[in-house]
Amino acid sequence: MLRGASKTIIEIADPENRYFEKVILFIKPEYAAVPDNTIKTKAQSLLQDYSKTSFKRKKRSRNYKNKDWFLMILAVFSIILTASLIVLGVLKIF
Repeated sequence: MLRGASKTIIEIADPENRYFEKVILFIKPEYAAVPDNTIKTKAQSLLQDYSKTSFKRKKRSRNYKNKDWFLMILAVFSIILTASLIVLGVLKIF
C-alpha cells in the first residue's frame, strides 16, 4: 500500500521483458533534486545489475561425499579416543 501525497517515481512502461508490463521505482526524497539524467542512468544500471544476478537459476549442490567423509573421520576419531581413555584408565566401562 502506498501512503503519502507526493512521491517521485520512475515508471518504465516497456521493460523489454515478456513477463513484466512495467517497472516502477520510487526515488528516495533526499535524491529527488538529482538531475533526471543521473536518475535514469542509475535506474538502468540497477535493472541491468538486478537482471544479471537475481534471475539466474542456482544449481543446488548434491555433493554428499564431503559430508560422508567428515562423518567417517569423526567416527574413527571417536573410537580411537574412547579406546585411549579406556587404556589410560580414565574411562571405566566394566
